[in-house]
Amino acid sequence: MFEVKPWEIALSALFGVVIFVFKTVLPFPYDKFLFAPQPLLLALGSLLMGIPGATFVSLVSGSLTMLLRSSEAFTIFLFSIIYGVLIDGFFLVFKVKTSKEVKLYRLLVSLAFSSVIVGVISYYVAIMLNVMPFHTIIMLATMFSGLVNGVIAGYLTEYIWRKKLAFFVGS
Repeated sequence: MFEVKPWEIALSALFGVVIFVFKTVLPFPYDKFLFAPQPLLLALGSLLMGIPGATFVSLVSGSLTMLLRSSEAFTIFLFSIIYGVLIDGFFLVFKVKTSKEVKLYRLLVSLAFSSVIVGVISYYVAIMLNVMPFHTIIMLATMFSGLVNGVIAGYLTEYIWRKKLAFFVGS
């Protein structure tokens, strides 16, 4: 059976709170266009805790953000969970972490794909809920910002892992 360790709960809570604080500073949908610590912290959560790590972190951040933005509570929580599951899933599919190292290009692709997919789906849901109109420029900006956010977060994740964390976790 699956066992969650106390340090994993603490780390999920810490990373989730940091994501929540960032999301309270920038309102939706602007939090999607600027670099956010969300993909970085979700990726670190997955690397540190194993495959469900990003999902655990997204559960915390989604729950907290949902409480603050009650009008969009369901969609915020849903997209937060989807983001964590996508990152965990792509990490598994692309085998981002081996027993000895983190594969940079696989990490970049995983985070870029996850960010673009969540951005595009959330934009289409915003259109369907009449929150935003459809504009090709906004769609392209959403895709581009997701790609850039994923790549930046990937490089930062790999750097933090290689320089600061790999020694402590035995990789």
